[in-house]
Amino acid sequence: MRVNFIAKPATLTTPRTIVFGLMATPVRPRVTGGDAAFRIVSHGFDNTFLNESMGVTYRDPFTARQRVGRARAQGYTIHNYLANDLFPMTDPAMEYLRHEWAHEPFATYTDGLGALPKKIFGPDADDYIAILNCAMPSRVDYQVHCFNRAMEQQCMDGVYLDNSYPHPCVNVQHSECGYVREDGNVQAGYHLFETRDLIKRCAVLSCLHKTTPPWFSVHSTSAMVAPCFSFADVCIDGEYGHDTKDFIDFFPLPYLEVFGAGAWGITQGWLPKLHGLESQVKPTRTMLAALKLYDLWIWRAYANIPLINEIADIESRFGITAEDCRFVGYWERDASAFSGLPPGVKLSYYFRPGKGALVYVSNLTKEKRGVRLSFDAKALGFASAVVMDAETDASVLGEAGGVPLSIEGHDFRAIILKPTETTR
Repeated sequence: MRVNFIAKPATLTTPRTIVFGLMATPVRPRVTGGDAAFRIVSHGFDNTFLNESMGVTYRDPFTARQRVGRARAQGYTIHNYLANDLFPMTDPAMEYLRHEWAHEPFATYTDGLGALPKKIFGPDADDYIAILNCAMPSRVDYQVHCFNRAMEQQCMDGVYLDNSYPHPCVNVQHSECGYVREDGNVQAGYHLFETRDLIKRCAVLSCLHKTTPPWFSVHSTSAMVAPCFSFADVCIDGEYGHDTKDFIDFFPLPYLEVFGAGAWGITQGWLPKLHGLESQVKPTRTMLAALKLYDLWIWRAYANIPLINEIADIESRFGITAEDCRFVGYWERDASAFSGLPPGVKLSYYFRPGKGALVYVSNLTKEKRGVRLSFDAKALGFASAVVMDAETDASVLGEAGGVPLSIEGHDFRAIILKPTETTR
């Protein structure tokens, strides 16, 4: 294996040794049908009954408890927002430990000042400012303590961890946040183990309190440190400012494959960022043409939500969360049960033995494509099948050479195979 550690030309005047390690981590089975299995109604951005933005203590437990109860009755879970690198200055502990926990180099986050005129969290500017800090053990202990108390009061089900990517810190007084090298310079640390410990302990709390799963969601666009996130339920990518850009042009197939293909222990999720395009259909269809090739949970934000929910209803009726359902990606050997795809067209599908298949055929080219889709009925376990358009319920008649499909550029077709006679 060859790894390019230095991405730009460099002249080395002396030998350089790069030392790294590989951390083994348990890989658990993927949750099939993650978009239907994970029902997160809130990631905590609207938790105005907290004592402070991005905080861990509740000023109004009664309101929070009522909200959680309503969500649980509908099968949803509510997460408390937590930024792994930021903590509000007005928190009761942060008031005394802000300098001890502060990241080096020092920085603050002031976007929350926009809420100051409403006086939601108090009258002072400090009530809306957060300090860049590290996931050092004492901070993690405090946050876990507060979450335990909040779960005892039934104010929350789990945690949404934002900004969970590694942050280099050179404060040598922090545990695992830097050390002095032999040459006298300071080597930054990244608090990777502390982040893993935070996620593990919070997931254990949710388990002990028997809250509604999923228990822990992580956002870390383009910085998936899998061993750190082993105890999380869903890991979220996609927060790029591609607002007016074509989704498939912006996210090339290799990017999506690295994130979405295969199993590395966590169900993957996606945060759409189609700002200003939410009312339009085509931008969201283009996004779904790419994302539905993978078994992803999709955040209901910044996209055409009615369209996403229409596709989700199709998947729910098919039963993508059923115990006998299996997702087959286009990169897997069993995807060869389908053929007739021209270059630039990919196919993935959900399969239930004896019940049929929900198939996504995506045209990743900009030109309209005609496809004559063929399938090996024997490999799928049935002798014959009816082909239906999943979005319209119309029958798709087969012809010699396959099932004809017309797919617009950067778009997809969803079809259902209903077996009329099974062979197994």
